[in-house]
Amino acid sequence: MITEKQRISVIGIGRVGLPLALAFAEKEFFVHGVDVDKSKVLFVNSGKMPFIEEGADTLLTKHIGVNFITTTDFQFATENSDIIVLTLGTPVDEHLNPIFTQIEAVIRNIVHSLHEGQMIVLRSTVSPGTTEYIKRYIEANTNLKVGVNIFLGFCPERIAEGKSLEEIPLIPQIIGTLDKESAERAEVLFKKLTPQVMHTDARSAELA
Repeated sequence: MITEKQRISVIGIGRVGLPLALAFAEKEFFVHGVDVDKSKVLFVNSGKMPFIEEGADTLLTKHIGVNFITTTDFQFATENSDIIVLTLGTPVDEHLNPIFTQIEAVIRNIVHSLHEGQMIVLRSTVSPGTTEYIKRYIEANTNLKVGVNIFLGFCPERIAEGKSLEEIPLIPQIIGTLDKESAERAEVLFKKLTPQVMHTDARSAELA
């Protein structure tokens, strides 16, 4: 069961990931913000926001170095987290086929650092089938089985740019999963942020 003071890694500290990381830090999780951009990581660790987000400066000042740190070390953050949130998109090509380049790069980087009991959440706009793709990749490259000893869900970001921290507690969270246990764990997680959680299957959520 997910409890406070567990560790969350939010991979991608852009306009989706950074406000979400701060929202979790405010709920007393310990949060790793993970990004490949070293200059952005250093900037955020200095206590400065890289973009305008209402209310974020106050939360960053409050939590940086306490409940929240940023890093470029994907493996360390993954190994030391109970929950991993991927804020990466899947653009499409000229034939509308999903391009998994960003997600593939991150999953390849962290897959051997995954361990039993973790929850992985996809948290950006993705193409239909992405959650199933991640499931297949994990199961093909580890001894872990989604829904049994590792858990996976999709919870799309549905907020206005610059208003994330205001809207996260107010807008119902849609949770799409491939199994019941992952759904229950994702609900417990997101009810820390908002009481309004709606369940569906992963593909329906990806189409939402």
